[in-house]
Amino acid sequence: MSRKHVLIISMSLVSVLLIGTVIAYWRYEVYWISSGERNAALRAVYSIDAIDVQGIQQIEFLHRKDEALRLVGEAHITATTQRDKTLVGLLDSYMGDIDLERDSYNMMQTALTGIQVLNKNDPSRKLAISSLGLAQSSFDEDSQMASKFRSLLMKELE
Repeated sequence: MSRKHVLIISMSLVSVLLIGTVIAYWRYEVYWISSGERNAALRAVYSIDAIDVQGIQQIEFLHRKDEALRLVGEAHITATTQRDKTLVGLLDSYMGDIDLERDSYNMMQTALTGIQVLNKNDPSRKLAISSLGLAQSSFDEDSQMASKFRSLLMKELE
């Protein structure tokens, strides 16, 4: 074999190894969830799940929310692959929808208080009833979105 043939074969082998490395790295980035991220994301999901939007006082809600945000922050820190970063984005969206759901719940409570306090003939009572309907609709939509983000997260973490 001549030097030319040896050089061509060597360059071909190096090219195949380089292409294989690039493909392996790409598959790692797109498909792999690091174990640290999986654990951090699961802890964050369970912490967000522990936030009871309807059954707790505002101070307890804020305490649970702070804990969930801390765990979501840990998930941000441990994210290394592209798939990890996708999980973090879903966690952020899930947490954001929990916030919206709580805001809608608070609006419903305010409207209910207005309905109870106002006289039946007071024109403001009609506005309070209308506000209650809007708040309920918003609450239902926010609950559905939070549920969808949670489902996507759990599917990604399987």
